[in-house]
Amino acid sequence: MPEGIRDVIGRRLNRLSEHCNDAISKASIIGPEFGFNQLQPLVEGVTGDQLLELVDEALSVRVIEELPGASGRFRFAHALIQETLSK
Repeated sequence: MPEGIRDVIGRRLNRLSEHCNDAISKASIIGPEFGFNQLQPLVEGVTGDQLLELVDEALSVRVIEELPGASGRFRFAHALIQETLSK
């Protein structure tokens, strides 16, 4: 991956809390698209409401986006973001 792209992704991820980074890292293992219900069992120590806040945090910096017409389904904004997190 080119250094410039890695830097952009790193800056975006650095804006997120540690808990949010942990949650989306686990989401990256699921694949480029994931459901809230798929993610919830993977993220330990948070309630459903807390996980929703973490998802909202990732949405706010455009790391992930909601899938149109699919409530509770998300995708990574770019394949390279998912690739970076899954390593």
